[in-house]
Amino acid sequence: MTPQFLLWAVPILLFLTLFEIALDFFRQNKHFNLPDTLTNISCGIGNQGLNLFTEGIKLFLFIDIFFHRLAFTTIPHAWWSVLLCLMTIDFVFYWEHRFSHTMNILWGTHVVHHSSEEFNLSIALRRSWLADLLVFGFFLPIPMLGFQPETFLTAVVLHNFYQFIIHTRKVGRLPWLVEWVLHTPSHHRVHHGKDPKYIDKNFSGVFILWDRLFGTFKGEEEEPTYGITTPLQTNNPALVNLHYYADMAGNLRRMPSWSDKLRYLFAPPGWLPEYLGGYKAPPEVDKSRYRKYVPNFSGPLGAYVLVQFLFGLCGLLLLLVTRKYLGGSLQPAYFELVFFGLIALASVIPIAAFDRRPWVRPAEIIRLVLVWVVLSSYFVLTMPGQYGLALGGVTLVVAGMMKWFLKAERGMRHQFSA
Repeated sequence: MTPQFLLWAVPILLFLTLFEIALDFFRQNKHFNLPDTLTNISCGIGNQGLNLFTEGIKLFLFIDIFFHRLAFTTIPHAWWSVLLCLMTIDFVFYWEHRFSHTMNILWGTHVVHHSSEEFNLSIALRRSWLADLLVFGFFLPIPMLGFQPETFLTAVVLHNFYQFIIHTRKVGRLPWLVEWVLHTPSHHRVHHGKDPKYIDKNFSGVFILWDRLFGTFKGEEEEPTYGITTPLQTNNPALVNLHYYADMAGNLRRMPSWSDKLRYLFAPPGWLPEYLGGYKAPPEVDKSRYRKYVPNFSGPLGAYVLVQFLFGLCGLLLLLVTRKYLGGSLQPAYFELVFFGLIALASVIPIAAFDRRPWVRPAEIIRLVLVWVVLSSYFVLTMPGQYGLALGGVTLVVAGMMKWFLKAERGMRHQFSA
């Protein structure tokens, strides 16, 4: 997605998510829980933030190289070409998505999206920080077919938005023709199920026809049990994004054979050599004993984490709005990197306090000090005449945040030790 689209997309997607949360609250459905939702938003911040720094490379490859230099023909920009491009993107997406479920090296990124035990619109934001680096190459050849850049980008936007709106339990079965042609919320609920009969089904993004054609379609029977076969038991976004690759590294160290190491990278999840136990099939879900992981997010620490997330979201929107105005002595690329790093940390470190990790307290103190340094430097460059006033305000806010965090974190530790 381009920054201009993100500028509109972020508030629109958040508004739709908040609207669904409101429906959930009034209907008492309990399809959301706060820590899971914040983790989803954190993953989305990291994923889209990385796009800010890779977008130039991707647009250069898609448009300048594969369209202007390698395209076989030129297809005019029209409604029918957008539809044709959308179907082409969805066909490629089907295979990229299918490979992401059946190859360990790709599942390590896609597992992030499936690791939530809930299913709601916020899950669509739960994207791996590393996913685009590994899978965007699948889509590089599409401009070679001759689709105009505006056609291609419009189809990408439509494809991404459609995938967002099917992450909901608020929509039941649709008329049979719609269900037969399109990938509906019912079909996508199946895709997110960890019940063995639902695993590795319904890979399409928009048109379920691909699954019907290639034998991976499964209709919804009873509501799925959402999540992955080995629950994470954490809402720490860093662990959510990196846990599978950490497990893979451990397994690779146990394999003496380089051929087994290579096979393991491209084998389906659950595969191991026979001397390490062999393939482990997904277990059946005992619904009578199954319990979701929902940490207690009430109290001062939960409120602190929520405020930091709100600051992170505001910071991301500010970065999207102001990035084109940064220049000269501000060194925009450096500033964006530092600023975005603080936004990402704001959505990772505080939530890790609920895992009671010993490194959280010093890490959050260091983050708040860095916030003070970066904002102070920013005001020196942009408000030299009012620097003293701005510095005083920043100092008071950061000191208050630090006091709030230390008191809340200490209170939670006492709660668990009691």
